[in-house]
Amino acid sequence: MLRLAGIAGGVLAARPAAARDDACIEGRTVRWLVGYTAGGGYDAYARLLEPFLEKATRARIMIQNLPGAAGAVALRTLAAARPDGLTIAILDGPGALWSAAANEQPTPDLARDLTILGRVARLQHCLVTGPRSGAKTIEELVGLGRRRRLVFGATAPSSQNFVTCTVIARIFGLQVDYVVGYPGSRELTLALLRGDFDAMSLSIESGLDAIGPDRVIPLLLVTPERLPWPQLQAVARLTGDGGLAGRRPDLFASEPAEVLELGAAIHDYLAFGRIIAGPGGISVALRRCLEDALRAALHDPGLAAAAARAQRTLAVADAAQARADVDRARAAVTRILPISAAAARRTR
Repeated sequence: MLRLAGIAGGVLAARPAAARDDACIEGRTVRWLVGYTAGGGYDAYARLLEPFLEKATRARIMIQNLPGAAGAVALRTLAAARPDGLTIAILDGPGALWSAAANEQPTPDLARDLTILGRVARLQHCLVTGPRSGAKTIEELVGLGRRRRLVFGATAPSSQNFVTCTVIARIFGLQVDYVVGYPGSRELTLALLRGDFDAMSLSIESGLDAIGPDRVIPLLLVTPERLPWPQLQAVARLTGDGGLAGRRPDLFASEPAEVLELGAAIHDYLAFGRIIAGPGGISVALRRCLEDALRAALHDPGLAAAAARAQRTLAVADAAQARADVDRARAAVTRILPISAAAARRTR
């Protein structure tokens, strides 16, 4: 019988009840749903975590990519699965909350229809431009936007890249039209490099390889934290210590209080992150077993080393913390949704 308390150098102190049930899926095959194509960010995290989750559960983890509808196909498949511990998924937490708030039907409710088991990483976005835009800094892009309408690109009106762009446009007072419909970040980045539009919001970890002087040019980080990558050290941050909100109020059309409020909202929305979940209705004993196994996998030193090699950051949270973050992320969605809904009418 697997003793989860001994995994990852003793970081996990399993409850006695969970220890009796820790072989709940041992020897069985678990479907590990990924709502996006192979090679993307969610797929990369799923494959990083897979061997450590297998180690913690002694089950066979079989990744199944179910792309479609910005992750909604996998979300609905998970919600409809049997609550037997044999189907789990890595989910776009902010996207799931957004779809539910925007009444995109049918959208399972994260708290009611699913069982949140933990979080592997937060989402971090950066406003970027291409070599043909004529702007190399956020100040230059704002100046360009004061002279003419800008065009931003996005995958869909419900995507994080679209939502982030709409908040940025609001606080800087930019008049923006939006080009949407790109299938993924790869296609979106290629369109930016072609000069099809002026700027876009890019998931940092998915776009690090594209950053360069004659390629993708980072303009503004929406996270308040300093990030570890050398190519982003000189990039302006929206909020936080030394952020533009505090030192360059002249750049913004919004009042300082609204800049800080919307900056916090977009951060809380994205920070909900990449969630691991099972279907709703899982028994208490089985849920505790899965939570303990995932906690052990997320805290395994081997996962941290593998993530560093892959240039992926971890921001792990256990089930209780991930569930507590739902309310904060929902409040952020409520604040931002009217801004993005108005911007969606300017898409083409």
